[in-house]
Amino acid sequence: MPDKILQFTAIIQILKKNIFLIFLTTIITTLIGCSYLFFLATPQYSSQTQVIAKVEAGDNNAALAGQVQANSQMSTTIAQVMTSQSVLQEVIKNLGLNKTASELKAEMTPTTTSSSQVVTLTVKDTNPYIAARIANETATVFTKKASKLLNVSNIGILAVAYPNTTPMSPNKKKGIAISVIAGLVIGFLISFVKTLFNTKVTDESDLEFLGISQLGSISKL
Repeated sequence: MPDKILQFTAIIQILKKNIFLIFLTTIITTLIGCSYLFFLATPQYSSQTQVIAKVEAGDNNAALAGQVQANSQMSTTIAQVMTSQSVLQEVIKNLGLNKTASELKAEMTPTTTSSSQVVTLTVKDTNPYIAARIANETATVFTKKASKLLNVSNIGILAVAYPNTTPMSPNKKKGIAISVIAGLVIGFLISFVKTLFNTKVTDESDLEFLGISQLGSISKL
């Protein structure tokens, strides 16, 4: 127990001696992080639209169970077809987008749930209004093509997309917090490394850290 107390005391001494260094590294990393977040990072915005598919079934329990399974399978199929080459090519043409179908697909995330026939399409872009336009146009093109591509007609748009002017990334609060923590960690590491490689003894705390007993002291004249 005394050894642990001694080690803890030595660590505190190291931190006290290098408090300016730790403070400086924290300031530097925070400034670098803020510069990136506020001036270099490109904000990304997202917008969502929802499409619903329904498979008709009878009123008995077996038919209802079959309907739930069919709806789930249909949702999965919709999520795949909605971001297919044929749909995205038409979206690009209609909106005059300067990007390929692969690039557009990379900006889309269709999501489904196992018990629902609703598919949510999330589109991200550097412009919130373009993100909403792409989401709505994709849903519109898909619903028009659904009868031919999936051989069903009971698919419709449940919710249209609206521009969301709050960026989804970068998360500035999180980024600043990470910058501060990184600065503290770097400062701590530099302090300990500097102490380990410094063989010069300046006071009693250095002897304690090295585990060396003090034999005596010399007074100043």
